[in-house]
Amino acid sequence: MIDESFIHFCTNESSFLKDKTENMILIQSMTKILALPGLRIGICYASPLICSNISKRLPTWNVNSIAASVYEKAISDEDYIENSKQNIKIWKEKLIYDLSNLEFLNLFSSEANFILIKILDNKNIFDLTQELLIKYKIAVRNCENFSGLSKNFIRIAVRTPEENKKIIDAFSNIFYGTRQRLKSRKKTPSIMFQGTASNVGKSILTAALCRILSQDGIKVAPFKSQNMALNSFVTLNGEEIGRAQALQAQAAKILPDIRMNPILLKPSNEKDSQVIINGKPLNSMNFKDYDQYKPIAFEEVKKSYDSLASEYNVIIIEGAGSASEVNLKKTI
Repeated sequence: MIDESFIHFCTNESSFLKDKTENMILIQSMTKILALPGLRIGICYASPLICSNISKRLPTWNVNSIAASVYEKAISDEDYIENSKQNIKIWKEKLIYDLSNLEFLNLFSSEANFILIKILDNKNIFDLTQELLIKYKIAVRNCENFSGLSKNFIRIAVRTPEENKKIIDAFSNIFYGTRQRLKSRKKTPSIMFQGTASNVGKSILTAALCRILSQDGIKVAPFKSQNMALNSFVTLNGEEIGRAQALQAQAAKILPDIRMNPILLKPSNEKDSQVIINGKPLNSMNFKDYDQYKPIAFEEVKKSYDSLASEYNVIIIEGAGSASEVNLKKTI
């Protein structure tokens, strides 16, 4: 039996459904991604024989008509599920960032829409959960009865930005009153391969280290702020990045992502290049035009890097043809 109740939240979604065997029971839940736990609607994929045996043990009318109607509508609306997935991803990144700045919390993130938190303060967890509920109308999961966890753990769900801010403020008020004390944020470690010229092996070395770290169980991602190439790799979302970064992503055992190469320049003639920002063609620019656009481009580079760094343990950076990204530096 395989439980895929939270698979809709996974970044690199890969269901066992495509490899289903005769002795496999696969369970998925729609109430998680739809945020409708009261409906209690789910799906069981299995062989006809197993399904028949399960049906004999189910109560009559085990799925109510409202739940069935919602499920029927939901599975036909792929855009809604995808938009929900993307929104939750953005909200979760911001929530993790804000929570990690509170020095009394230690976070354990996951692919699901939950965040496991260890309270580093000596405050009684039962008193904490009661205060959150009674004073702030926020219910969190006390995890002291979870196997392998101590009485210092709670679990919270990813909510809307407005609701997430409420729990940040509540934590700050409970532990520090109205004064929020921030801890220095530990930056994600990174390594950059630099060179003195093009075609000296930086791309291959980056890919090699991505594979080595991945094999050691480290969640690693490649990054190159700007690439220039005649050809590109097209991601599953139809967006373009450098082929080298696609290879490096494969070495890291993750899907290619536009954040790995936010700027791609595709030369069209001796003077102009097609500028691709975040996987999408922007315009054809000459050197002068691009020089004026660089401040905007650099902001996109920083956003992409920070977003990747918030999700991975290590970032492997492929430098440009020199030890500095001279094409993006500020002109003095």
